[in-house]
Amino acid sequence: MTPNTNVRIVAITTTVLLIPVIAVSGFLIAVRLVDTQRWREARPAFDPLLPLGVSILRQPIPLNRHIAYVLTFDSNSELSDANVKELLALNQLPEKNSLGVIIETPHISDEAVPALVKVQAIDDLGLVGTSMTPAGVERLRKLRPSMSIYYEK
Repeated sequence: MTPNTNVRIVAITTTVLLIPVIAVSGFLIAVRLVDTQRWREARPAFDPLLPLGVSILRQPIPLNRHIAYVLTFDSNSELSDANVKELLALNQLPEKNSLGVIIETPHISDEAVPALVKVQAIDDLGLVGTSMTPAGVERLRKLRPSMSIYYEK
C-alpha cells in the first residue's frame, strides 16, 4: 500500500462514519424545530389559562405538526364558574391537535355549561369531583354530542 492509498482509506472511513452522525443530528434538529413550532402555535390558547393553575401534558407525534394535549385543573386550581369563560382561549388551538380537559375542582357547577359548550376545541372532557349535577352533564352532552364526557361525582 502506498501512502496515497492509506489517505484514501482514512478519508473513506471517516466519511462513512460521519454520514450517520450527520443524519442523526439533522433528524434531532428537525424534531426540535417541529416541537418549537407546535408550542408557538399553541401558546395563544394556553397562556391565558396559566394563572388559573392548569397543568399541561403534551404528547407529540414525532415529525408531525399535530399533538395531543391534556389540561388538568385540579382541586387547587383557580378555575371556577366565575372564570370558566377563560377556557374559550382554547379555541385558538390549531384544529388538527387533540385536546382533553380534566376538571377536578368543586368550583365548577351547572353554571359552567354555557361556557363549556362554546369551547369547540375540547375533544374529551373529564369532570371529577366538580359540583356539576347529572342533569348539567346531560345538558352538556346534548349540546355538544361530539365531545366525549367522563363524569364522576
